[in-house]
Order: sequence, then C-alpha cells, then structure tokens
Amino acid sequence: MKIHNASIIVLLRATSLLSSFSSAFISSSEDSKVLDLDEDLIIGATSVSVESSSAEFDHWIFQHSKSYSNDSEKKTRLRNWMATNNKIQSHNKRYAAGQVSWYMKHNEYSDMTPDEFADYFHLHNKVNSLEKVMGGFQIVEDTNSETNTARKLRGQTILTDTSEPLDYDDMGFVTAAKNQGNCGSCWAFAAVGALESVRAKYLFENDLLDDRTEALVVLSDQEMIDCAGANTGNYGCNGGWPKSAISRYTAKQNGVCSEEDYPYEAKDNLGCRTSNCENIPYTTFGKSKYVTSVRNNERSAPKIDEALDINPLIVAVVVEPYLDWMNFGGGIYNDPACGDDSYTGVNHALLLIGRGEENGNSYWRFKNSWGKNWGEDGYIRFERQWDLENNDGVCGMLRYGMTTTLDVVQSEK
Repeated sequence: MKIHNASIIVLLRATSLLSSFSSAFISSSEDSKVLDLDEDLIIGATSVSVESSSAEFDHWIFQHSKSYSNDSEKKTRLRNWMATNNKIQSHNKRYAAGQVSWYMKHNEYSDMTPDEFADYFHLHNKVNSLEKVMGGFQIVEDTNSETNTARKLRGQTILTDTSEPLDYDDMGFVTAAKNQGNCGSCWAFAAVGALESVRAKYLFENDLLDDRTEALVVLSDQEMIDCAGANTGNYGCNGGWPKSAISRYTAKQNGVCSEEDYPYEAKDNLGCRTSNCENIPYTTFGKSKYVTSVRNNERSAPKIDEALDINPLIVAVVVEPYLDWMNFGGGIYNDPACGDDSYTGVNHALLLIGRGEENGNSYWRFKNSWGKNWGEDGYIRFERQWDLENNDGVCGMLRYGMTTTLDVVQSEK
C-alpha cells in the first residue's frame, strides 16, 4: 500500500488514538529508537514526527506481545502500521464530525496489510452458492421477486417496529468472544456459539440449574473442526458451513465435548479425538434450519427478528472492505460497500445475539471470533433496518440466517 508523504506528516502531527502513551514509552523503552525507514516514506517528515510514530508502534508491540525476526521485518511492519494509523485517524475524523456511524482502532492486526489480514482469516474465497459446502444443493434464484436497489428503501407491509430490545449476552447466555487464529474456522465458532447459547437459555428457563453461570459451558470448537469433516460438507481450516456441521455431525451425536477437555489448536490435521473427553449434559441438538427460504431467494429482516426472539442465530456475511473490518473499533457499522443488495457472496460467519437502539439508531449485535481486542470486546453491531425485505442487508446478513434447537428428549435420557 503506497503511503502519501504529505498525509503522513499532517496526521502524525495530529492527536492520535495512542498519543497519550508516546512520551512515557519513549523514556522507558529500550527499543524506542527510530528505524531507518525507506527514503520515500519519510521525505519531508520531521524527525519528531517519525520518532513519535515509531514510539507509538513500539508501545503497540509491547501491548500486543509482538516480536519480529530482524530489523527488516520490523521496518516492514512499521510501514504497514503507519498506513493503518493513517487510515484510522482519517476515518475517525469523519466519525467525530458525524459523517459516519462507526469508528476504527488499533488491534493486534494493525501491522498487516488488508490482504494479509484476509489471508490470515481465509477470507479470499467467497461462497457464491451452497453447491460446494452442501454437497450439490444449488440455490434457485427467484427471478420474479423485486429487489430493493438501496438499503434505505423500506418495506411496505410493516408500519411500526414492534420488536423489543434484546441481548442474550447481557442475559448471560453467550460465552466470551474467542479467537479462531490463522485458521478458516469461523463456521465452527459460529455453530458452537449457537449451541452454547441455546443450551444455556434452555437450562435456565426450565430451572434445571441454580444460576446462569452454571448453565453456560464453553464447548469445543476443535471438536467441530476435527469431527465435522468433508463427509459433512466442511473442510476444517479451509472453510465450512455451520448449518451443515450441526445437521450432519452434531445432531447425530449423543453430546459434545467441552473446550476444557478438547481445547482449540487452530489445526485440522490431527483427526477426531472425542474418545478423550466426556460429553457435556444437555448437548444433544436437533438439526439446523434456515430462517428464510434460501431456495426461493427470500430475505427478510422481520423473520430474522422473529427467529432471534427464540434463540441466537448463526449468520453468514461478507467481510469487505478488508481494512474496514481489520480495524473496526465500535459504533454501528453500515458501509454500503459491504455486500450487495441482490446477491452477496459470503466469506464469514457470525453469531447474532441481540438488537437494540443507540441515540435513535437501531442495530443488531453480533459475536465475532477474532479475539476480545477486536471491535467492541470481540463484537460488532450492524445497522438494523427492521422492515427490510428482498434485500441482502448490511454485508449480506439477511441471506443465510440459521438456527438450531436442543433435542430435549435425547438430552434428558
């Protein structure tokens, strides 16, 4: 990514999100020396501005426990970090001016280029149909349906939003955000997140345990990666489909393992090892179902809300632009460049856990799997257009909503 000198000089002199750390870190860090950056990066920049940026970068390294093999690699990573810092400051000026509804921040991915970030989370391959991951099932487009050409067009059949605010995380039915790492396993994390929440909600609502903390057990994502294999339409760290994993693997088991017994490894080459753990009580689940008719190209915000009233939902989305997502910090995300109104190819899975309103703006809230330092403690909020129909919605979130249920009869045996 080419960095423009004038922009860097101006932005580095401006107050950055990390400027409060600079002076303290310069005096205390042994590594606060200015790296010998390429000439085209620093022509015209004052030594103070470059030193300040290098000091902030060193603090970021300390904060995220980063290490580099040599000065050449560190110089490359500093260059990437400065480009990210440039983007963050530029975007956040627009946020402060009220021009956008979400802000950006530094996190552990700030020294990557956007393409490196996409490679790390295996985001380059989009699912444009379910033929690959569903073993031959092909989506049939509904050519007779009308598609809204802009998300601002509202539905015509519903006049008022009657849905109440809802947050399963605040209710204690959602485990903390996890980190899938360098493995394309978002499908497993989204699926397991749904299982965890459905189980916890059922146990608490039926007075089967004393409190929510006993109901909420962290289940094994690694089991899903290892055991829901190619025969279920899933491919470990190379991608998969949550609905297929639940319906073709989990629903056929008598229970699943805990994270404690079967910890995450971000690998997919060690085979299924469920014999080494005991199934957690009340983890026999039914098949997963779509919220809307995918075959008929149905997309409906009201139906998503209706299903959300029952349980958290798995949602497939597209992550784009990469830089937006790489350093999303907070607020309500609604970039029109994310997704397509009529047909969105998806490359990521999230867990939809609630909806609410902030300063008159309605939103949906999602749990992601990129760690707690990303976004809002590992979560992201999308603009919620409660009456949107025949439109994929923000980042395509209305196209593939999936839910599951606890198999109560089998679980109680």
